[in-house]
Amino acid sequence: MPLWENGLLTAVAAGTAGSFAAVVTTPIDVVKTRIMLEAATSFADQSRGSDVVEAVKSGKVVDALGAATGKPGGGGKKAAYKKMSSLAIARDIVAKDGWLGLWRGGALRGAWTLLGSGLYLGVYETGRAYLARSRGVLEDET
Repeated sequence: MPLWENGLLTAVAAGTAGSFAAVVTTPIDVVKTRIMLEAATSFADQSRGSDVVEAVKSGKVVDALGAATGKPGGGGKKAAYKKMSSLAIARDIVAKDGWLGLWRGGALRGAWTLLGSGLYLGVYETGRAYLARSRGVLEDET
């Protein structure tokens, strides 16, 4: 098998497998991201003054500088995920954004993984085969 064909076949196979895995695991990544963002928000709330924390607890929208703005219960209010299980967070996402909310970003993850995995493993396999041939090591010709 020619070197370029070997590399191209490996790139397509690796890219397809990686892309499929990335898309299938997208809901898990969405839930994980929500958990991580809530943990960061909780940590930031603990480091702020008590007036900001009270404003958030009362449902007011707080801007980036910590000033309470807007109406209580305004559009900037976030769901509190810190005491919820992963399954409860997934249900909350489905309730707010529908089933497509769990798959948000899946196409981009799939495309990025297709490109990354295909390029990485295609170049790796081509380089490995090239070096083996240059040393005179016989390769499997299947």
